[in-house]
Amino acid sequence: MAAGKARSTRVRATEGYAVRRRSIRATILALEGILVAIVLLSAMDAVRARWDDYRGARTMIATNRVIDDLMQAAQSFAFERGRTNAVLHRPAAIPEDDRAFLEAHRKTADDALARAIRRTDVRDGDDLEGVLAAYRTILTLRPVLDKELALPLDRRDPSGAERAVEAWSLLLQRLAALGIATTGRVDRFTPVFRIWNRVRIHAFELRDALGLETSHYAAALASGQPQTLKSLARAMVLRGRAEALWADLVRDVPQLGNEPVRAALEAVRQALFVGFRPVEDQVVASALAGKPLTLDVRAFTAVSVPALDSIGLFQTTATEETTRYGETYAAEARTRMLMRALVALLALSVGVLVLHLVTVRLLAPLHRIREDLEVLSRGDTAIQTRSTGRDDEIGALATAVGHFRNSLIERQRLEAELKEQSIRDPLTGLLNRRYLEEAGEIEFSRASRAGTPIGVLMIDVDHFKMINDRFGHDAGDAALRVIAKALLQEVRAGDLVCRFGGEEFVAMLPGATMELTVERGLLLLEIIRTLPLLHGSRPLGRLTASIGAAVHPVHGSDLAAVITAADRALYEAKRAGRNRLGTARDPSLADRAQLLP
Repeated sequence: MAAGKARSTRVRATEGYAVRRRSIRATILALEGILVAIVLLSAMDAVRARWDDYRGARTMIATNRVIDDLMQAAQSFAFERGRTNAVLHRPAAIPEDDRAFLEAHRKTADDALARAIRRTDVRDGDDLEGVLAAYRTILTLRPVLDKELALPLDRRDPSGAERAVEAWSLLLQRLAALGIATTGRVDRFTPVFRIWNRVRIHAFELRDALGLETSHYAAALASGQPQTLKSLARAMVLRGRAEALWADLVRDVPQLGNEPVRAALEAVRQALFVGFRPVEDQVVASALAGKPLTLDVRAFTAVSVPALDSIGLFQTTATEETTRYGETYAAEARTRMLMRALVALLALSVGVLVLHLVTVRLLAPLHRIREDLEVLSRGDTAIQTRSTGRDDEIGALATAVGHFRNSLIERQRLEAELKEQSIRDPLTGLLNRRYLEEAGEIEFSRASRAGTPIGVLMIDVDHFKMINDRFGHDAGDAALRVIAKALLQEVRAGDLVCRFGGEEFVAMLPGATMELTVERGLLLLEIIRTLPLLHGSRPLGRLTASIGAAVHPVHGSDLAAVITAADRALYEAKRAGRNRLGTARDPSLADRAQLLP
């Protein structure tokens, strides 16, 4: 009894130890799971934050493209406005170079605006609708202005120039508003990117102000009259606005620390303050003195256009550098995101380590073998079976799949050879009557659905038996091969030539009307007449042929019916003396075929 109690005690102790061991294992697994989860969640949170940075950078790049398109459109619209206003004040009609200038900038503006509207994420509110409404006004106004531009000054509407300037200025203002709305909808811009956008918008506004300013002077110069004080006052207001915008650019550009943009700004300074402003001061002095303007309008545009172009170049440079900044920032954000993702993957790998061998060493190879077998089961042998490089059961199975693929390739090769032999005439290499019937059924069904014609030529070599009787069957075979080669060379791509039997051939011409079928038949008649026939070095003389022509659907709804009609026309050609073409009779007209030499 004492011994039994001892055994019972040991059993209970062993069971208790096992329970405790299982509990410790579960606890360790639980702690490991919790630790992995904590690390993974922390890493994923960091990845999510870096992803937000990266997405913000990509948004900056996309927004930069939209602003670029808007600025490009605005610049071309401003050029269109300025040149239109200048020409409307000239005495003569618009010259060809100015018209070409307007057409080029209209196209550039329209294309850039279309891209900006397509790319912008501003789809509600008044900003986009305001741009579209102003643009519709421009599209309506352009044909009217084109008619005005073609007239001399004394026949133009006096209010045309003012309406044009107002319409284009409204569109430019609304483009600027759309640009502000586009950047204002995104709250993940960096401070540097905000400065870039501010610089670009200031440059656009400077370009707009200077364009309006120069248009007042250009209009006065074009008219040949002294500039009015009202026009001069408006120009001075715009000049003050341009000076304020220039001051903003001078303040913001150094903060970017970008040499190309700084150099582009210096180019603007040279063109604007060294090239344009002194000439403008001469014009202003003449206007204040009430004197006629002695400056030629082309001389004025020679300094005003470079100034405007320099601002456009500055905008282009700022756009390129903004894009470069956004791409660099995106690359850095992507690198940070990938690093955090690597940490997350390392944390996750702790949890999936046990599954690695099963997944990589067993399930994945089996899955690939299964994919190969599925592809091979569909008869697709283009795949390359993948070797596992293993000397075990998986490797042996992959090798067996490779052997199966090789045997399937050989089987398909043999089947293709048999099929080719079944549809080819062994003597001439042409497709045979069997293939003609199969292809004809498909072509005639397609033509019936589409309502298109199909021409058929039945060709029979005249007096061919004489070749066999005089020179032998080998010579006859050689003659058939020469004729078959000539027929194959002369038909159109998509036409079908078959050996129908003996010395008879059939040409099926999809899409061919009766006129075209007859034309092709006459050509083949001439080709056969002039063929040099040789058997080795021995000349066989000349051969002729008789041809019958018929077309679907006039002479039948299927291949057999049209061939029958063509055969009857061939018989008529034979009976009329051979070496000619007969056309099948039209069921609604004459009873006999028409014969053509």
